[in-house]
Amino acid sequence: MLILPEGKETVILQKIKNYKGDGIVLSNALGALLTAHLFGWRVLYILHNFETVKRYEQILGYSFKELTNERTSLSGKSFGLTTADKLGSFWKYVRNAHQVSNKGKGQLTELADANQPELPL
Repeated sequence: MLILPEGKETVILQKIKNYKGDGIVLSNALGALLTAHLFGWRVLYILHNFETVKRYEQILGYSFKELTNERTSLSGKSFGLTTADKLGSFWKYVRNAHQVSNKGKGQLTELADANQPELPL
């Protein structure tokens, strides 16, 4: 399921062997790698803050941009990524610079189409 660029798997396995720290954090970093592989690295920036992504990259020894594609055929399953695309500025959305009315209310009114049902929480 997870296909890494040639030679990088060995480095990551060595990083795992040498890891000293919280096993949950290591597990999360590996889960983030799988998530980025399946959905693209942009989805990680929707799901995690910059510091967390950088921490996971440090654990693995590579940036997710080096290991995974920006987007995949599954990227569209991310509501956050599709919302950022509709707003037109991924990095602004990730940095929470866009002001979204009714945030957390289950519907983004700026993006709601009259023919679209209300979005669940």
